[in-house]
Amino acid sequence: MKKLTLFFALFLMVGCANDAEVLNIQTETTETETVALGKEIHILTIPNQDERTVLAMQRAAEEAAERFDYKIVITTPNSATDALKKLRELAGGSDIGGVIVASDGAKMGKALSRVSAAGIPSVGIGDNAAAALPFGALGFVGVTDSGTGNAVGSRFKAANKKKLLCITSTSASKSREVVLCRAAGEVLSSSSVISVKVSAKAAPENIRKAIAGDKQVDSILLANPKLVGVFNKARENVVRNLTVGVLGYSESLENELRNGNILFMTDNQEAMQVRYAVDMLGTFLTTAGRVGNGTPILTGPDIVTAATVDAVVLARQQLLR
Repeated sequence: MKKLTLFFALFLMVGCANDAEVLNIQTETTETETVALGKEIHILTIPNQDERTVLAMQRAAEEAAERFDYKIVITTPNSATDALKKLRELAGGSDIGGVIVASDGAKMGKALSRVSAAGIPSVGIGDNAAAALPFGALGFVGVTDSGTGNAVGSRFKAANKKKLLCITSTSASKSREVVLCRAAGEVLSSSSVISVKVSAKAAPENIRKAIAGDKQVDSILLANPKLVGVFNKARENVVRNLTVGVLGYSESLENELRNGNILFMTDNQEAMQVRYAVDMLGTFLTTAGRVGNGTPILTGPDIVTAATVDAVVLARQQLLR
């Protein structure tokens, strides 16, 4: 075992001299000992990831890992604290060949640094995957705020919309919902943001007033699917037609797409994320090759419309996405 560890360390130093700078391994002083790499790739999903998506991720990861002869171990934390704990445990684990983690790097950075310092390669996935890079990750697979905003804004622009009203469930200026709203609005001539509490009785009326108070608003972006219900109540008292898009995917909205009540919803394609992440790890572990070299590998968001929803539904039922 010691010979294998020494060989791997020399390999990193001699064969991949330029990799240290890209990986930014050892971002902090640590006593973590380098481990001998095994044949298991561990995947940490976002906390409380839904079961259907986990099954689809498992299938995609296992299909990708088969050609590298690696075993997939997928874990769904029950909270952000649990995710952090499980990531720390992986740094001292055995038979681990790599780690794929859906994390906000700023919150899980120290634990991810320990994984990297132990010589275990990692890849970030999800909404905030880019944040994993400063803490030693090989790369990231998922979506970026700017990419999502541009894709959504362009879809409204293609529909000849001029002014967007984005409805969020939080008013925090740095929240991802607000950031995405602003990114989408930059593609159009003008935009504004309103925040409402989904459970508040006054929410529908507040939305109606925001629409009635600006006659130029011709499109609505809902920052998450949970806002659809409260918006529909507000729309009952709005006389003009509005084009509506939704950030996020919900099975309850599939008929809304078919009926033309909404223009689109987005899908980050988590199964695709782990498939590419396993490819990234497997390529590095078997050839020292680097996929993407630190640049984002985007899995969308896919803009699901009435034209594509039936194909998407079928693929989801078959756990293909």
